[in-house]
Amino acid sequence: MTEIDQHIIRTEKSVCYLLEDDIFYVEYFKDMECDVAEFVHTSDSYKLLGNNETIKILAVFPEFTNITPEAREYLQNRENVAIAEAIVFDSLAQRLVFNFYKLLRQKKYPVKGFQSKDKALIWLKSL
Repeated sequence: MTEIDQHIIRTEKSVCYLLEDDIFYVEYFKDMECDVAEFVHTSDSYKLLGNNETIKILAVFPEFTNITPEAREYLQNRENVAIAEAIVFDSLAQRLVFNFYKLLRQKKYPVKGFQSKDKALIWLKSL
C-alpha cells in the first residue's frame, strides 16, 4: 500500500520526500528486499516530488536491506537522470556490491557511496 501526503510518499519498504535545496531523499527500511516494483515506485516518486525536474538524490540503505538481481539490472537500465546521486550504506557488504556496480554503470551523472547521511549531504550540496 502506498500512502501519499503532499510532501511524503510511503510504501511498505521506503519513505520519500524532498529535503532543502531540492534534494530527493529516499530511505529504504531495515531488513527489506527491494525489488523492481519498489524502484519503479521510487522513480515515480522522484518525478512527482521533483516536479519532473532533474535534481539531486540521497538514497539510504540501512543494514540488511538488499536489492534483488532483477532490481539491480533495472537500476542500471532505467532512464532516470539526476544532477548527482549520493548513496548511504550501513554495511560493508552493501558497499562492496556498490563498488562493483560503479564499475559497470553507464550513467553520466556522478554517484558516490557514503557511510553517513551528513557526509553525503555535504557532498551533494557542494555540487
